[in-house]
Amino acid sequence: MQEQTYALRDPPYGLLAPSTDPDTQSSKTMDFTIPRHVEAIAHRVRQFVDEEVIPVETELLRANADLNADILQELRAKAKAAKLWAPTMPKAWGGMGLDIED
Repeated sequence: MQEQTYALRDPPYGLLAPSTDPDTQSSKTMDFTIPRHVEAIAHRVRQFVDEEVIPVETELLRANADLNADILQELRAKAKAAKLWAPTMPKAWGGMGLDIED
């Protein structure tokens, strides 16, 4: 089975179509395997959202209230304390230090 390569076509923008240009065809394939450290972060984020964010959202909806700066600041502080703040920001600046590819 011959490997198929894709190239952007337009219009419509952003859709992929098989490439017919032999210069763009490659023997390399993309690896879509999610690294273990990313899976672990995704699990922590899901847990944080379930335990911290959704209860606040639920209460705001029940009270027919808007998210205010104090609540937002509190959620941000909790995300920072959980080390889930700014995934691609360098650790030296308070982020998680992940690459954009992660």
